[in-house]
Amino acid sequence: MALALLTLSTSCINTTMDEVEAETTKVKTGQTLPVFEVTTSTGEVISNETLLGKPSVILFFYTPCGDCKVALPIVNEVYEGLRNQDGINWIAISRAEGEADVSAYWQENNLTLPYSAQPTREVYDLFAYSGIPRLYISNSQNTVITIFDDTEPIDAEQLRSILAGLE
Repeated sequence: MALALLTLSTSCINTTMDEVEAETTKVKTGQTLPVFEVTTSTGEVISNETLLGKPSVILFFYTPCGDCKVALPIVNEVYEGLRNQDGINWIAISRAEGEADVSAYWQENNLTLPYSAQPTREVYDLFAYSGIPRLYISNSQNTVITIFDDTEPIDAEQLRSILAGLE
């Protein structure tokens, strides 16, 4: 009996990143961004078509999420360091969180990263089944080259390095 319990308790440890990705994400590394369109808080329309021609960083978040509270300032820091370069598209998209809540969070935390508040999961559901924060980096042809999710924390230096390789 003890051996059976030990086997069951360790079976999750053997889960590969490919298996985690298959269970949580619809858009995988090597695939093209799905067809989507959002409007940012400044009124700019962002879509898979407007992202063509430049690498893109797309971050899905929910402000009450603890992991998102860690990831948002990291991504914002990298954005701030690279924002004056015209070579990267940036957008943070909320998962089922409205404008009032997102705007208040942005102001309270001095975030400058462009965002789109989405009161439903409609856009998120095009990309994933579950898990936030979720960050997609795509190349200039909208092919996803890297995904960070709630199982792999976003690291500023790693993010900078990936983006430097795309410019």
